[in-house]
Amino acid sequence: MRTNRIADVELASAAVQTVEFTTSFEEIRERILTANTPHVDAISGATSQSEAVKKAVSKAMLKSSKALGS
Repeated sequence: MRTNRIADVELASAAVQTVEFTTSFEEIRERILTANTPHVDAISGATSQSEAVKKAVSKAMLKSSKALGS
């Protein structure tokens, strides 16, 4: 986070990333960046993946705010 905005959401490298997962990730990433919050609607057909990404973003935001002393 920079200036109270989510700067980016990146996918950590993993051994296997299917096209479907990558496509779902890009869609949820765009929703989060546009809304500037992880509290967005899940991707239809990829609810579990969407929820995992949203949870990871929430944890990262909490960690970032603690590091900044907020």
